[in-house]
Amino acid sequence: VPEYNVDGYINFPSILDMMARIQAPPEPENERTELINLFKILDEYDTGYIYVDELKQACLLAGSSLREREFDHIMYATGLSGKDRLSFYEYMNVLLKVPRDSY
Repeated sequence: VPEYNVDGYINFPSILDMMARIQAPPEPENERTELINLFKILDEYDTGYIYVDELKQACLLAGSSLREREFDHIMYATGLSGKDRLSFYEYMNVLLKVPRDSY
């Protein structure tokens, strides 16, 4: 269960813990399961949406080799740049386009 800071954002140790679980090169089905679980963690209130800033923070701070510019490029390439939040479908579309060696 992730811990939140006073601003309502997931704290750094919780982000590291979440990302550590998906850092090993996953098998395709395990990868999908891990991505689903990460979405559920980031979707704290079960709204069906997560905030792009939280996803970006999780990707950038968790020991990923993915850089902010690369994240922004993926968002642009998937037609999602400029969005504040992502639906589950959009989230999966973004993360499945990230090269495996980036996480």
